[in-house]
Amino acid sequence: MIADGADIIDVGGESTRPGSGQVSGDDEIHRVVPVIEAITKRFDTPVSIDTTKSEVAVASVDAGLRSSTTFQDCGLMKGSPPLRHGQMRGLF
Repeated sequence: MIADGADIIDVGGESTRPGSGQVSGDDEIHRVVPVIEAITKRFDTPVSIDTTKSEVAVASVDAGLRSSTTFQDCGLMKGSPPLRHGQMRGLF
């Protein structure tokens, strides 16, 4: 994707298609963190996380996430733990 000119890579660990089962926060973290770590270690392309779970957003920041779109796209409320975590990490 990066070689084809992607400006940002959006990583997600849970399907939102109709009929798909929910994934626990722990399972989602185990799916997305290795991907985020691999991308951010090899490329400068920003990575965002597509999640509705605050624990996944926080783990993604700790894994090297460098894009504040995580928090905007999740619709997380001002003052929420993931937003404070992102602010502490200098994302915005």
